[in-house]
Amino acid sequence: MDEAAKPTLSPEILATGVAYRYLDRKVTTVPTGFLRPHPDQPRRFFDPQAMAELVEDIRYNGILSPLLVMEQGADLLILSGERRWRAAQELGLEEVPCVIIHNDARASEWMFSANKQQRLQVFERNWYLWKAMHGILQAFQPETGFAESGEILRYLHNPKGARVQPERIPDWVLQRYGPLKEDLEVVLRSMGSSLEEVATFIAAWEGLHPLVQEALEKGQTYWQAARLLNPWIRRLRRELGPDHPEASEESLREFIRQMGQLSQRQMRTVLQEEMDRLVGQPEKPPAREAGLQRIVKHWWKKSSLMPDMDQRDELHRLLKELEASVAEVEAFLREKGVDPWA
Repeated sequence: MDEAAKPTLSPEILATGVAYRYLDRKVTTVPTGFLRPHPDQPRRFFDPQAMAELVEDIRYNGILSPLLVMEQGADLLILSGERRWRAAQELGLEEVPCVIIHNDARASEWMFSANKQQRLQVFERNWYLWKAMHGILQAFQPETGFAESGEILRYLHNPKGARVQPERIPDWVLQRYGPLKEDLEVVLRSMGSSLEEVATFIAAWEGLHPLVQEALEKGQTYWQAARLLNPWIRRLRRELGPDHPEASEESLREFIRQMGQLSQRQMRTVLQEEMDRLVGQPEKPPAREAGLQRIVKHWWKKSSLMPDMDQRDELHRLLKELEASVAEVEAFLREKGVDPWA
């Protein structure tokens, strides 16, 4: 492989705090086809518009900042610069400039630091942190599964949380509760996060429909879009039934992929139009009933202002009880021949 002249250090490399090592390394031209995305790469979603702009920039200016890659067996894995690599592939570039790290134990840390400077998506950031914590838990108990690590992290954050099931927590965690929680908090703080942030994300992740989870893992959509799609998919399958062609897994997978290309504002419009088309607009309720519905809906929205997941769960529980009580009173009045909303 030919060596190229060393370019000026890019801001993203300087920001990682590893520039002193970078200065001692040569920039090498590597065939594009030799490179592979790192399997632990935090970034999953690549914004189509930003990618199109990067492609045009590289088309006219070339790749000004080399990729940071590491050797792993016969492969060269990308630590930083996957967007540039994807753009190079799209342009048909045969080679790209790289700095190769040879079996560096800090490679994973470098990758997260470099990506953090580029503002990882909510999902990408928290998914990476979850995986990092999973690795630590496996050091104590190698058989710890990924989903199980999520339960453990939520328990460590708040043992009395509404969604925590203490009977599912392994004895080794219960015995090490204090020191283990302290250790994980220290590690997460060093990464600019906290156990509360990761536990809150895990609880939200577990509430997503499996098809939405799948799309996030594949990088086909982003976190805010997933939060909009989740209730829409659940309602559609409830209204139409899972056997309806429009509610099939295959149809919904394609729909989710298409929605991942839209902004949140565009998505809200499309989701409403599609729901009206497939399910139809509900009958307009009487004014007093509509007023009560507006109040309850307003209170549901208030839950998003609560940073604590347990408080949010408690509000949801109270609102569900309120809705059930209202429905019970309404049914009672109708049974007695009284219009509850007249």
